[in-house]
Formats: sequence, C-alpha cells, structure tokens
Amino acid sequence: MRRTIREKEPDRPSTRLSTMAEGELTTVAKHRHTEAPRLIHLVRGDLDWIVMKCLEKDRTRRYETANGLASDIQRHLDNEPVVARPPSALYRIEKLVRRNRLAFTAAALVALALVLGIVASTWQAIRATRFRQQAQGEAQRAEAEALANRQNLYAADMNLANHALENYNLARVRELLEKHQPPRGKSSNSPVRSDLRGWEWRYLASQCRSDEIATLARFGSRVFTVSISRDGHWLAAACGDGTVGLWDLRTRRQLPSFETYRGPASFFEGEDRSHAAAFSPDCRTLAAGGINKDIFLWDVVEHRTVAILTGHQGTVDHLAFSPDGRFLASASLDETARLWDMRSNPPRELAKLEPQLRGVLCVAFSSDSKTLVTGGYSKPVKLWDVSNPQAPRQIGSLDSMWPQHAVFSPDGTRLAICANQGAVRLFEFPSLRELEPLRGQPGIHGWLSFSPDGRRLASAGGNLCICIWDLEHPEKLQMLKGHDKDPQCLAFTPDGNTLVSGGTDGTVRLWDMATNSAAEPEFRYESWISAVAFSRDSRYAAVLASGHLILWDVVAKREAATQDFAFSGEGQIEFSPDGKTVCVTSAGSARWFEMPSLRLLKEEPADRLVFAQDGGFAMLARQGQIIRRDYPSGVEASLGSSAIVGRTSAALSPDGGTFVIGGKEGKMALWHTHRPGPQTMLEGHKGRIQSVAFSPDGKWIASASSDGTIGLWQPNGRNIRFLRGHNGDVRDVAFSRDGRTLASSADDGTIKE
Repeated sequence: MRRTIREKEPDRPSTRLSTMAEGELTTVAKHRHTEAPRLIHLVRGDLDWIVMKCLEKDRTRRYETANGLASDIQRHLDNEPVVARPPSALYRIEKLVRRNRLAFTAAALVALALVLGIVASTWQAIRATRFRQQAQGEAQRAEAEALANRQNLYAADMNLANHALENYNLARVRELLEKHQPPRGKSSNSPVRSDLRGWEWRYLASQCRSDEIATLARFGSRVFTVSISRDGHWLAAACGDGTVGLWDLRTRRQLPSFETYRGPASFFEGEDRSHAAAFSPDCRTLAAGGINKDIFLWDVVEHRTVAILTGHQGTVDHLAFSPDGRFLASASLDETARLWDMRSNPPRELAKLEPQLRGVLCVAFSSDSKTLVTGGYSKPVKLWDVSNPQAPRQIGSLDSMWPQHAVFSPDGTRLAICANQGAVRLFEFPSLRELEPLRGQPGIHGWLSFSPDGRRLASAGGNLCICIWDLEHPEKLQMLKGHDKDPQCLAFTPDGNTLVSGGTDGTVRLWDMATNSAAEPEFRYESWISAVAFSRDSRYAAVLASGHLILWDVVAKREAATQDFAFSGEGQIEFSPDGKTVCVTSAGSARWFEMPSLRLLKEEPADRLVFAQDGGFAMLARQGQIIRRDYPSGVEASLGSSAIVGRTSAALSPDGGTFVIGGKEGKMALWHTHRPGPQTMLEGHKGRIQSVAFSPDGKWIASASSDGTIGLWQPNGRNIRFLRGHNGDVRDVAFSRDGRTLASSADDGTIKE
C-alpha cells in the first residue's frame, strides 16, 4: 500500500469516471445532479489538473496552502487560467473566450456576417461577371448577326442599285446609296454601324451623276415641248401648268412667260394645259397650244399676242412650222391635223387633214416644205403633199404602229419615226425604203430630234434616258442620264453643241454635245490578242498572239524579242518576281522562257501558274490538283483536288493567302494557300470564267465571263454585283494600282473602265 502510494501515479478524476461501471457512474452523476457524460466533461480539464496537483508525490509541486487550492478553484469557476495547468497560449485564449463569451460571440457573429457577406458578394460578383460575359457574348453575337444582316442588305441594295442604273433610274440609285452613307458628323467604332461602303458604292455613286451641264428650270408639272429658234437666241418650253416659258439661250436668262390656259383647273386637266410650242423660221413668232384648243401666236421680241387661231375641237398636241415659214401645221386630239397659211394677216386655215386617227400626235415638214407627215393613235402614218393635201400617201410597213413622233433629217433624205414598239424606224425619203431600225434601251421612244448636221439622232422616252445614235455607226449608242423621270422632248441648238431636253420631272436640262462622244473610250486591234502582261518593274510587256510570244521594251518603245511556238489560242503570262524568267501556260502546259532573250528553258504540265508578290512561292493548277511550290527550294505540296479542271483562269491575293481559279462552267473556287482544306465555291456566272483579278487591297475579286458580264465578289464568297456593258465575251479584267478603277476587255474589240 505504501509503495503504491509513494510510487504509483493516481488516475485522473475524469479517467476514473470514464472507467467506472455504468451503474456506478450513473449513481455518482445523480449525486451531482447531472448526467454521466456531462459529469465527465465537467471534470476533464481544469479540475483534473487541480486534483492531480493536489496528489503530486513531490511536496514542492503541490499547493503550498489551502488558500492556493481555493484560489485555483475560484479561477476555474471564473474561467481564468488555473495555476495547476500548463500555461499554453491556446489555453489562455480558450479561457479568454470563455470569460468574454458574449463579446466573442458577438465578434464571431460579426465576423461570420462579414464572411457570409464577402462570400455572397463574391458569388454575386461571379454571377454578375458570368451574366456580363454572357450578355457580352450575346451582344457580340447580336452584333455579328446585325453586321451580317447589314452586309446582306448592303449586297442586295447594291444589286438593286445596279439594276436601277442599268435602267437609268438615277433617283432610285441615289436612294439606295443614301441608305448606306454614314450620318455626317457622327462616327462609331461599333462594327454594327461600320461603314460598309466599298469600291462598288463609289462606282455606283460616280455612275449616277447626271450627264447634264446645267438644269435651266424646274417646274411643278411636266414639260411637254421644247423649241429653239433657228438663230439659237430663244428657247421655249410648254409646261403642263398652262405656261410657256421663254429664255434667252445666250445668257440663260428666263424671260416673262406666256399663258395658253386661264380657265379653272379641273381634276383631270390640272397638269396637261400646254402641250405644244414652236418657233417660226424668222425667229420672231412663237406658236403654242394646249387643252383650250386654240393656237396662240406671240411676238417674242415685243412680248405681245399676234393672233389666236381657232378651229380645233380638241387639245392641240403638236405644232410645226414649215422650213420656209409659209405654213404652220397643228396636230390635235380631235382626230385632225390642220394647215395654216402664215403669209396672210391674220393667218388663216388652208386645209383640214383627217388622217382617220383617234388622235393626231405629231406633224413634221420635210426640208423642202413640200411634204407633211402625220401620225398618232391607231394607224396609219400618212404623208401629205402640202400643195394638194387631198390624196395622202401612207407607209404600209407602219400599219401596226402608233407613231409618237416623226422628224425629217435636215437634208431631207431620211424620215425617222418612233412608235410604241420600242424601236426607231428610219426611211429613205422620198422613196420610203426602210433602213435598219435603231435600237436602244427597251421602252417607248416618245420624241426625236436630228442634229443640225444630220449625223446624230436623239430620242427621248422611257427608261429615264436620252439615246444618241451616230447614224454612220448606229451600233455606237450614247446614253445620257440625269432626268429623275422620263424625258419628254428634245431640241438641238443650231450649232449642234447643246441638246435641250424637257421631262416629266418638270425640268429643262442642257447637255453638252460638243465633247460627248457616241462611242465609249476604246482601243481596237487588227489581230486577236490572247494575253498581255507587264513585268514587275514595268520595263517589259509580253504579248501572246497568233502563235507568237512577243516581248516589248516599254521604255525603249521597241520589240525586244519574239518566240514562235504553237499554242491553243488562249493562254496566260506570268513574270517571275526576280524578272529573270517569264512563264506562259496554255493547253495544260507551262513553258518557261529566259528574259529578255525569250530562250525556251523548260516545259512542264500545268493549267495555270501564279507567283506570290514576295516571290516566296507559286500556286499551280495541274490536272485537277492545287499545288503550292516554294521557292527557291522548288518543294511542292498538294492542297487538294479541285472541282475546276481543264482551262482555268487564276489569281493570287496580294497577301498570298487566297488562291482563286475559274473554270468553263461559270464557277470559281477559293483556296487557302497555307493549308490543305475544302474549297469555297463562287457561283453566279452563266458562262466560262475567262479572267479573275484581286484588287490591290485584297478586298475584291473581279471575274470576267463569256456571258458578257463582270462579277464583283468579296473574298468570303459573297457576290456584290454583275457589271454589264460589253457586247461580247469579256476576256480580261484588271484593277488599277489604287484599286478605284476596274478595266475590262471583250470580244467586241473594246476596253472599258
């Protein structure tokens, strides 16, 4: 027992409790008015240490006094560190917390709230970031879709504008172009509002400019007739508002107008009051008529009424003085034409002509004043002998026409008639043998006018344009555009340098005929040229023609060398970037020639070959394969099989990234030059692709086709428009260095830009 007391360490109270039998522990806990687990928990800790300090074997380690034991127990009860327990930092903190439980609980709650707030705000920030990224992604997709829609709308509008331009509807072209013009003074970096205008917009904008040199007047109603005095001093215009405007053409100053109608305006007569006007050969008398059925004669110098001729029972639609000034002819919707003797004072009616028409629209005198032609609704066109108007002749070939206007040439050898069939008919006079008709834009030609020298004939009518034919070369048709609505009437000045027109748009316009040429700028060759190419330094030009390769020294302006060889009649010339060789591809073969001697170096199979601008590689189309050949190594890599085989045309983008080839079925294929992959097909032409070219900035691809059109494309494959104008297969296309001009050549022997 003594040894046990002296040597054996006693168990901790909590250990004793935990090792008791369950019933005994429960009894002890009941004596302590608690539960067994809680009793163990209460004892474990400070009380264990206090009891064990009291039972220390070494007296120096026990409490020195009972008061020390009591103080330690009080410390335990006050949640202060007890002396019996080792004073660790964690233990002191634990006691501090227990002693200040309320403060630490509040602090913990505040900290928890802060943590929860931080967690919540972080989560919300993450969610907001995700939503923002999602919104940005959706906005970017929406912008991309909006941009794609704008691009599609732009392409569609450019096509519509092109069609409108072909129909000379300049107002519609301007309307479509204006839709895509950025607002003035505003700029936006957003791709949705980016400026989509490109080469085609600038081209259309340049083409829709009016050809006129001046707009002399604008009226609120259509201009039915314009007439110029023989001396070129006066210009008169009969307008639908009932006035006849008068100008001094030399100064372009408007003078006081005359009136042919002073009655009340009616629902159907409001814009059709003055229809006809004509100057007498002495340049002093102006005749005019309209819906009031009378013909007014005015002295333009003294600005007074000379006479009023009555007799017609319907609108006076046209007037014409005989060249000798003896007669005035009038056409009316009362189904009659009348001859007036201008030698009597006042003028008197000589004859009432009844050509059996539902309405007479036009009258015209021959140059010798002996013959009068009439035409109008229904048939036929009749020729009247002014001295004996009782037995008219008729032009049988015009039985099915409704002549709108007729005019004799100044020398009296030809009669021109326009009618409702869309062509201008020409007849020899007086034999009335019909010549080849003049064909222009589709539509009804409503007015004709010969130039004073008789070499040109102008027509006004449908499709908003004025047609000018060179009668020595009728195929050379000049089209003047500028009227917003159909031009109605025409008149040449006596010197032939100016054409005056009036239109349903209410304008009177002047056109320069001294500088305008009926033929567009062109170059003609005596023999057929297959291909032309310049060297990179522009020193040499190579021409492939008639079994010859000809090298021209551009600087010296002489032929440098000629090489004879057989080829299929079509080919392509490509100078190497270093200028040491030139390659000609034709009929599946590529022939290499030394520069400048044109000595044949080698021959290899290839349908087309194109060098990159930096000379680092070349693209080949060979037997249905697209091949990239690197230089100077000469290593080749196949990019894949092409859907376009045989005769092809090819071009490489300025950056060397895109290769385009065109074939005989009107299709083109785009290839990436740096990686194998599927080709992008460009379709739209109806004939073989003869030539393709990239613009200097790489934004446009032009294609020439045997269907007579030039295609304009974007590198993504979207077609912008088709250009028309050549009268044969388009052979070649090329962009200017600034990318603003596109030139083309065709089988009609012309080069256009």
